Amino acid sequence: MKSTLGPVDLAATARLDLGLEVGGDVFELLLDEADFDKLFSSGWVRVINDALGCNIDDFEDAHISEPAALQRLILETRYFFSQQEDIFTRIVDLAKRADQCGTGLYFYF
Repeated sequence: MKSTLGPVDLAATARLDLGLEVGGDVFELLLDEADFDKLFSSGWVRVINDALGCNIDDFEDAHISEPAALQRLILETRYFFSQQEDIFTRIVDLAKRADQCGTGLYFYF
């Protein structure tokens, strides 16, 4: 299963970076194949990669942790709301939560 994670605090971020996370360390968005496909087929991954200079793809792990980058992800993702797909709302919610926690989003595809 593919997922996007947001650590709850900086200590949880450090554990996640080491693969030592424990229960309660992350809030998680599990993606089924349909949601995963929507991220790529809609152009969302390309837009986010271009806007943020990152490399989200289906063979790489990626993370976005700078507050300005999280805000840009939220802004860029709102364009996709017109597609009436719940996955984009859930990503924005996760990014907002990560920003509030002072952490980031980790993409494990």
